[in-house]
Amino acid sequence: MYLDARCRARKQLTQQEKRRQDEVLKHITSLTRNEGHHRMPHGVEEDLCDGWTRVGYGKSCPPSYRGGFPPALRDLSIEALTLEFGVKLKVWRGSTCRKQLLAVLDKQRPDEGWALTNAICLASGSFSRDNFTVRQRSLTQFTAFLDIVKHLQSQQEEDPIAVFAQDPLFTPLDREHLQTQGIQVLDAEKYHDRRPSDRGVGEAGGYITTSTFIFEAYMERSETGVRSLLQPDPILYVGTCCNPGVGNKHQRLAHIRTAETIYNAPQGKPALSHNNRFVEDDIAEKLRMNELQEKFLRVRRDCYFPPFEEDPNMFKGMRVCWKGEKDEDEDEVVPVPRA
Repeated sequence: MYLDARCRARKQLTQQEKRRQDEVLKHITSLTRNEGHHRMPHGVEEDLCDGWTRVGYGKSCPPSYRGGFPPALRDLSIEALTLEFGVKLKVWRGSTCRKQLLAVLDKQRPDEGWALTNAICLASGSFSRDNFTVRQRSLTQFTAFLDIVKHLQSQQEEDPIAVFAQDPLFTPLDREHLQTQGIQVLDAEKYHDRRPSDRGVGEAGGYITTSTFIFEAYMERSETGVRSLLQPDPILYVGTCCNPGVGNKHQRLAHIRTAETIYNAPQGKPALSHNNRFVEDDIAEKLRMNELQEKFLRVRRDCYFPPFEEDPNMFKGMRVCWKGEKDEDEDEVVPVPRA
């Protein structure tokens, strides 16, 4: 009897120890997965319970901004940023891309002139965050915007053009630099904080009129955002949000057939493998955006932004749109004249 009691006690102790070890292993597994925890840097150790030690196997130097925006550069000053803009301006002014673009604007200028009251740059990105590739692109695109505005301003010297910029990524240094250049920075909080399906264009929406020049480089699309940009009927537009999301006949038919599949599915049987409601809403939003974009382009002529030799992807896919009736047989964008 004594031996049986000892065996039962030993067995019970073994089971408790096993459960404890399982709990520790489960805890370690949860830490090493990406379930709300970041991987520890390689070689770093952490003492756990019961003598266990967790050893990190992640990157030696994990980014400090993981899960958020890149941090602002610490050593960058207004003077250094101004010099960088100067370098980008020199490259831009020497490009054939600029010559071709300004030739288009001069040729298509209305008889009464563009008569602009303001110019707005959206989604340029930050000029001072610690991401080299994105930063260089932002500097070049904003430089092009300012140079275009300066060219347009030279054609209406008596009527100044107010310049605005808006982006949720702007840092205090970006804002300070823009303000020293006489550029008013608009509040992008409304644009950044709201759900993607509800995003408009923030404070900039109140400044867009028929006499506005809009420049946006690959801004995130949403129905309310596209509506805020295109419905005020700006006279000059450079960007990508005016491109129909369901651009050609085959794409449009594919979306309509998908919608019909959802609507005509037998009751109680899913038409598609994923959630029909979200698919249906997504299709409906794309078709509504497409209708807005086609209506906007219907009374305009347009061409693609000329290729930028230094970086072919810098302005790729962006359109230059201006008010003007299209010919009856004109379906494609007009070609860009050679410099």
